[in-house]
This record gives sequence, C-alpha cells and structure tokens, in this order.
Amino acid sequence: EMSPSLKAIVDVNEGKDNTYAINVLKDAREREELFSLALALKREGRVEEAINICRRILDTTPRDARTLNNLGNCYAVLHDNEQAIAMYSRAVEMEPLASTYYNLSQISRELLNFEQGDRFFDKAKHVDADAVTRFREQSSRHPNRYYIDETLGKGDFWSFALRHSRGNMFTGTFVPLTFTPVI
Repeated sequence: EMSPSLKAIVDVNEGKDNTYAINVLKDAREREELFSLALALKREGRVEEAINICRRILDTTPRDARTLNNLGNCYAVLHDNEQAIAMYSRAVEMEPLASTYYNLSQISRELLNFEQGDRFFDKAKHVDADAVTRFREQSSRHPNRYYIDETLGKGDFWSFALRHSRGNMFTGTFVPLTFTPVI
C-alpha cells in the first residue's frame, strides 16, 4: 500500500488531487514533498504560500531549474513580470527546459514583445518540440494552463519511495511505472 505522502506526491504531479496533497503535505520537510506542496498550493490559487515553499526549496537546492520555473509561474500569476522573468532566466541557465522557454515566450508576448516571444518559442521547440505541441494543445487563459508547471520525474518518485520503503519496497510501496505528468 502506498504511503499517504507518496500518494499525495503522485496525485498532485499527475494533476489529480491538490486538496489531498495540501492536507497531507502541510508539514513537509523533504524536497519531493515540498515541491509537490508548492505545486498544489499554486494550482489552488494560494500563490504566496507556494512562493514561500519554492523559496525554502531553493535555500537548499539553488540550482533547481524546475523549482525556479514554477516560482516564475507564481510570479507571473501575480503579474510580477520582472520577478517571473528573473526566475525563468535563472532556470534556463541551470537547465534549458522546454517549459521555461515556453513560459518566457508567453510572458514576452504578454509584454507585447512578440519578436522576443517568437525567439523563446523557437528555443522551446528546439529543446522538445513534442512537449511544446502538448503545451499549445492544453493552453488557455487560465493561470494553470497559460504558464507551464514542471512536475517531478519518475526518478524523484522512485528515490522518495526507496527512502521510505524501510527495506520492503515491493510489498509496502507502489509507484506507477507509467507515470505521465500533467502539464
């Protein structure tokens, strides 16, 4: 049976249940829990709380491109474009994520800088054209669909599950083998 923390982490990263994750992870200490809690809070409109959690993560892992991307999204939702761009810029310095370039293209267009938006969009396509196609298909004016959140990867789930399995990985904990993050 899956632990409540692991279930909450999987659920929020698959876009299933933010409320459950917020309740279970409210006392989170580990990176995967904190990342998932911040994501759930942002998606539920509790953006200031999400920013605080992202900042906690970055205190210990300042080069975490996925957290920087999601922190940029929080600032973008609050229309703090300068901070959003700063976070996205730091993120692509750490790791060139298609989502971050896509988000830079979105915010550039919001600021009516269409030429720069096109350049960032092309960079996003260069990193992962299939992901950009998915982003465009799911895009809407809703804050949770306009800017693309990063989610945890399979390795993060396995790492968390192994640390919490107490040597009983295959009878006590289950991680879906076909995890597909929702963007």
